[in-house]
Amino acid sequence: WQQMTDNVDSVVIWPPGNMKGLNDPYNLNAEAMEGSAKYIHDRGVAALFTGCPQKVSPLSAEFEPYRADWLVQPESILDWEGVPHYQNCGGSESLRKWLFYGWAIGIVQRYGLEGIYYDGWQTGQIACANAKHGCGWEDAQGQRHVTVPVLQGREYNQRMAAFLEDHVTGDLAVPRTAPDRGDFPHYHYRLHSWEFVPSVMGFATSWLTGEFSAYPLEGEGTLKPEGTFGKCLGLALFRSRCLSTNWGVPNLFHAVMWEHTENHPTDRQTLMAYAWFLPHGVPVGELRYMNQNTLKDLYRVLREYDTRKANFTPGWRTNPYLRIEKPVCPEVMVATWSHEPQRRVLAVVSSLQVERSETVPLRWTGRWTPKIVNARTGEPLAVADNVLSVELSPESFVLLGIDGA
Repeated sequence: WQQMTDNVDSVVIWPPGNMKGLNDPYNLNAEAMEGSAKYIHDRGVAALFTGCPQKVSPLSAEFEPYRADWLVQPESILDWEGVPHYQNCGGSESLRKWLFYGWAIGIVQRYGLEGIYYDGWQTGQIACANAKHGCGWEDAQGQRHVTVPVLQGREYNQRMAAFLEDHVTGDLAVPRTAPDRGDFPHYHYRLHSWEFVPSVMGFATSWLTGEFSAYPLEGEGTLKPEGTFGKCLGLALFRSRCLSTNWGVPNLFHAVMWEHTENHPTDRQTLMAYAWFLPHGVPVGELRYMNQNTLKDLYRVLREYDTRKANFTPGWRTNPYLRIEKPVCPEVMVATWSHEPQRRVLAVVSSLQVERSETVPLRWTGRWTPKIVNARTGEPLAVADNVLSVELSPESFVLLGIDGA
């Protein structure tokens, strides 16, 4: 990310080394936090801190005194590096206050951050039967049933968004290289969730999802390399999660199989993910899971064509430049980023079909004579009778650079 900061809107600081456990905002390593925030800010990027506010552990001094009031019933425990992290419930007023003051005052305000990334469910979205804080109900036979404190979660998010609006200063949260949107928030409040809860998540500036997609392919704690979005998600679920903006900018991070190590030997999963992201205009939520060299090469092309300030036509709409002759199906699409009147266009042609390879003929429908190259390699591509054919394997894409001849 340090080599393409003009295309990165925020960097998240993760708890290890900065916080005790996954959610203890009152026990931070001040020196490490200050150093991390300064490192990110010096590169002109917004800094966020993350934690898992749906968990609480014995590492927190308040755990034992408040345990009976805070914890979800029935009890749920995550073992994180040998430390039990208990599921908590936003139905508890004392928990909501503990979280709010710890995160808002103790982290965002103290370290001058641009916002928060909450990793996982937070207050108000967990089914619970703990009568200590008013959750659950009892039937005529004395059997206790769960309820979900949705309104408390909504109020918590509303208060946090109001705090960030009033207390985050500076302009780092507004993307430097994106068009001026005027009313774009000057803070980040990012929520990670596996499920849709618009009433609770509506105060977020962005929604990060994707982790759930790998679960159909999990086996013995590892992710299977044959996993793809086509096998795990499909077009309908991908679009329903990634195209609505009820909760801010939707992101999907690539968690089917990671290719994040230095000089990773494969980039098949990374390219597969971008075959889905690019024609939909979906930003990537976690760059670090991807092949770093391929990632830099792709963003080199996006920067070369200044896509952040281009006119984007997504793959489900007709663009003025290229039309797919065949196959005519939702899984094969072309999207464009255009600069007029400069006669400069970047196009992505994607096939999201799971098993089938395609030869896709593209008809040029623009008003000027094009010169088309493979945008990644610079190789000139032949256009005959205003038609260019491209070969696409399953869940793959090609980037076409188009300029006036």
